[in-house]
Amino acid sequence: QTYVDIEYIVIDGNSQDGTNEFLQSKERHIAYWVSEPDNGIYNAMNKGIERATGEYLLFLNSGDFLMSSKVIQESIDQIDIKYSFISGNVKMDDDKEYIKKSPDNISLSFFLKASLPHPATFIKRDMFIKYGVYNEENKVVSDYEFFLKAIIFNNEPYIHINQIIASFDMTGISTQSSLAVIEKEKIMNQYFWFFKNTPLDDYVFNQLKNPSKRIIGISNLEESVFLRKLATGCLNFLNLFK
Repeated sequence: QTYVDIEYIVIDGNSQDGTNEFLQSKERHIAYWVSEPDNGIYNAMNKGIERATGEYLLFLNSGDFLMSSKVIQESIDQIDIKYSFISGNVKMDDDKEYIKKSPDNISLSFFLKASLPHPATFIKRDMFIKYGVYNEENKVVSDYEFFLKAIIFNNEPYIHINQIIASFDMTGISTQSSLAVIEKEKIMNQYFWFFKNTPLDDYVFNQLKNPSKRIIGISNLEESVFLRKLATGCLNFLNLFK
């Protein structure tokens, strides 16, 4: 990257494919690296968070890559440090390549059917101090849970920059839709327990499997700052009684 104020942190799960030798050859460019057995993706990410000292963190998993050598510099030029989450766009790298754009306005209804692209989202490091690191009980959706907790429940400031940051490898474990649905339902049961056994129950949880056009109407309503603050306040109030 042309932007020089970066610390490269590499957490490898004891690969036996020449990774160690490669990392050793690049040691002078790497702030920290380790290759050892771990307990999954989020265990590895949490190790990286523990070592990081920068103001913003960006996570690339195996198979993902930044779109150009200038992309961090170009992103930094657009970043306003008042935002805790700064999300760009990502190229979905499979047989039918397309660009996934982050939303201009974030909402609960967005998270019922999607999530922010992890390799294209800059996260302030102090968010992990404030809300804790990634939940290692999940295999593929702990970034989704973290975004939901920080942005929706706690109104942390978010902005979209219209730039392709990274290419996302579609062959990884996070694209296993059946596992993602199971884990998302578990998260919804935890954070939206007050919907259970109500007419909204089936609606909320069915959105994870079959997003309907009705959700668009909710999205439009949620663009109102007043309604967003009101809804978040109600959710937090209800959670006090859990």
